[in-house]
Amino acid sequence: MELIEKLLWYSFVVIDHVLLRGGVMKKIGRAEIEKAYEAITKDCRPLEAARFAFLFLGDSAKAVVRELEGFQNPGGGFGKALEPDFRYPGSSAIATSFAIGVMVETGLDRKHRLVKDATRYLLDSFDNSQRTWYIVPPEIDAYPRAIWWDYSGWVKEDSDIIYPGNPGAEIVGYLWHFDIHPGNFDLEEITQEMMN
Repeated sequence: MELIEKLLWYSFVVIDHVLLRGGVMKKIGRAEIEKAYEAITKDCRPLEAARFAFLFLGDSAKAVVRELEGFQNPGGGFGKALEPDFRYPGSSAIATSFAIGVMVETGLDRKHRLVKDATRYLLDSFDNSQRTWYIVPPEIDAYPRAIWWDYSGWVKEDSDIIYPGNPGAEIVGYLWHFDIHPGNFDLEEITQEMMN
């Protein structure tokens, strides 16, 4: 458990000093980063190891993209336990949103196939009557998952979404980031609704 706690501490320090402030790491050195990488490659999925190597060791983003591709489904969405707390293999808005965050992190642009396919999936899965996305589909309940991913925890009995901003607000942000707003999808209006 001590190693996990150290890794968490390292990740918070690195995120705080490098990603959020854009500064120079002051709390940990190269040796600690390499120890963290060793533990990650031993105990984590290849995706996390590739992300760590890209973000902190200067490796290419290609390995991250290659690992991420393994979580994409034929319809463009992401699943296959990309969100480790549920084992649902099909696509979901939350897993696809997470994947797009990784795409942003690696610097992919809107022309990249992964971005095009994932944003197409999200535009296609938008529920216009709810004005947002279902975070997870009802089929999730047939698969192993943490209790907070039970479908009933996210949707009322009348099928109204309980938390429309999760992951809707994040998805809207990604659509703006990639400048994707087709004519049949009023991104400005949906953005305003997410903010209210």
